[in-house]
Amino acid sequence: MKLLCFALSMLPSLKQGVFPDGKVLRDFSELRKLAWPTADQWVVGTLQEGAEQLAETIGQLVTVAPELCSRHYGAWSGRPLKTISAEDLEKWLHDPKFVPPAGESRSMVYHRVVQWLRKIQTKDETVAVMADADIVRLLILACLGLDVTWENLMDVAPTSWNILSYRTHWRLQTLSLPPEKSGFETTCGSKNDH
Repeated sequence: MKLLCFALSMLPSLKQGVFPDGKVLRDFSELRKLAWPTADQWVVGTLQEGAEQLAETIGQLVTVAPELCSRHYGAWSGRPLKTISAEDLEKWLHDPKFVPPAGESRSMVYHRVVQWLRKIQTKDETVAVMADADIVRLLILACLGLDVTWENLMDVAPTSWNILSYRTHWRLQTLSLPPEKSGFETTCGSKNDH
């Protein structure tokens, strides 16, 4: 099995220091110019509207995997980081079990990512995943047998490929590869592959 994970661009709200609220869709138009690899299945971790936009942008049929959707911030959704107490921000950053009011902890998100991975791990195919960078990071940790406490020790760049393969165990082949780099065609396939 091969898992081709594409980390989507950062949400505009995050760039502005605001917790995502799930209402603002990303602009995926910059993805039109990229080469897309051949895959047996395309899976997206985004809202249905975003999935439809992604499918149109990349020219592939996609399946929404709710387990790979972004973290739910609950009462913090749409709020600037600076409105959250320093104590709560500290917990949010360093305690994987901390849950924002009516939201999800990093541990909860990790658990649902692991559940999805268990469902697809038995397939002998190439699966392309398009999800937020934090979800891709959790997928990589789960594949490598690392728990959520390792999350802050790995960066996954937005708009990058992260490639894992599985035979008897998972192996990380590529981390945060920009799609325009020369190794992209060798690692993921060429423009002729789609």
